[in-house]
Parts: sequence; C-alpha cells; structure tokens
Amino acid sequence: MKKVYRSSCPLDCYSSCGLLIYAENGRVTAIKGDPGHPLTKGKICTKAKKHLDRLYSPDRILHPLVRRDGVWKRISWDDALDLWAGKLISIKERYGSTAVLHHDCTGSNGILRGLGSRFFNIYGGVTEPQGSLCWGSGYAAQLLDFGALQMHEWEDLLNSNTILLWGRDPARTNPHLLCGRRGEDYLY
Repeated sequence: MKKVYRSSCPLDCYSSCGLLIYAENGRVTAIKGDPGHPLTKGKICTKAKKHLDRLYSPDRILHPLVRRDGVWKRISWDDALDLWAGKLISIKERYGSTAVLHHDCTGSNGILRGLGSRFFNIYGGVTEPQGSLCWGSGYAAQLLDFGALQMHEWEDLLNSNTILLWGRDPARTNPHLLCGRRGEDYLY
C-alpha cells in the first residue's frame, strides 16, 4: 500500500524544511520537499535530497560498535549504554561533571529536542559551548564586531541592496536563505 507522510528535515539548520515521505509496503521509496511548507515551499537543499541514499546505505551504522584490538566489533545496546554510563561516572568522580563537553546542535525541532540538555542537567551540569560547530566562529565574530548577536528576519533580506556571502553556498546548503517573500513570489 502506498502512503505519503509529512515530516521535517532532521538536518542541522534553521528551517526544519517540510518533507513528503513516500512509502510502499513499509519501505520509504522517495523523499521530496513539501510544497506546503510556509518558508521553503518544497525546495530542499542538496543534503536533504540525499536522505534516501543515507537511509538505505550499506555503510550506515545500525548497531553500537566498540573498537577492540584495533577492530570495530558489534555490541548490544545494553553493553553500549553500560560502557557509556561507566565512562560518565568515572569522569564525574575523577574530574567533576564539567569535564564533560556536551555539544548538541540540531535542526530537529521535534519532541526530543533538548533531551540531551535535560539528561546532562540531571548528571550535574556539563560544559556547553555557545553556537554550533559551523556557527560558533560567526557568533564570536559578531560579538567582537557589534558587541551582540545581530540578526535580521529572513524577509528583511528583500530590503538589502547588497548581500555578501562569504564561504557559503545557500543554493546547496541553506535554501531558506534564498526564500524571501514578496507576496507569493520567491527568490529562487
């Protein structure tokens, strides 16, 4: 039986682009942009277009692995969680909970968002950096340049005479940056 599900992209960006997931007999057959998404109107980046390839990739890791004697070996989820918990307990006892760096940056805006922070709060608090892996330097630069994080609404791009993008290809990685609204017209 063919079905279509609405979802959102799990990649780490601001838009949480709408996706249409096509499935048949319990298997995903296609993933496309959702034209009903209020911001991207069905446009998705190159990375999102590869979701299906990643989902069924023979190289996808589906089970916990541990390296023993230089070789990766499959272990059970219980063993993986015991190993992880043991390391966290050991670090906390020896160095304190702030010796753990929790770097969590996700575009997922689903029900599990913030679950890692809740866990580490119960653990005793940990070290958490500001910004994301890719945005940390931009955040620091804006603090140095302007004294605060300065951002515009997406639609404010339409009021600009010049937009300079340095080291970014929004057509491939941030299509929401190109989606300024003027009535129903988009900048694509």
